[in-house]
Amino acid sequence: MALELNPVQLGLLERFHEHHVQYLIIGSHAKQFHGCKCATDDLAILLGNALGNPKRTVTAIESLGLHGSNRLVERLASPHQQLKIRGGYATRLMTSIDDFKFREGYERRVLTLEQGITVSIMGLADLLANKAALNGRIEVDGSAGFASVPPAKCHSSRSEISAHQAFATHGLHLSF
Repeated sequence: MALELNPVQLGLLERFHEHHVQYLIIGSHAKQFHGCKCATDDLAILLGNALGNPKRTVTAIESLGLHGSNRLVERLASPHQQLKIRGGYATRLMTSIDDFKFREGYERRVLTLEQGITVSIMGLADLLANKAALNGRIEVDGSAGFASVPPAKCHSSRSEISAHQAFATHGLHLSF
């Protein structure tokens, strides 16, 4: 399913790709990609903080003519940081999510092409397992009714499962 990204957000992701920034799209855009009908808000991006990734991130941002503080690399290398890129970007950069190991999640990510740009999206299983990535919108549901969730595919390095199977396996549903 296509992501609803504006041209400015696509430009940012293109620069991330060009500068080899390790990131995952999370939040409402990731939910939408995996087949959930929901409105999108700010583009939420989780950044890796190892192996020079914070410096590559700053280089990518600066290549767009945006400049932050001198301590931006240091902030992006630290956990629990959240930075907003205002204007047409409408983007939140996050450096960690509690109880989520970025390196492992990055290996399970879904890659897709958006207008010729390779984009990294948090895998469906990780999205379902992580309340913070879904902005706290996971609820336990004992019923077997998942009719409101359209079929979608989760392509990961380990398996391919449908959204229906993932929801049934986890006993969860998304509330919007």
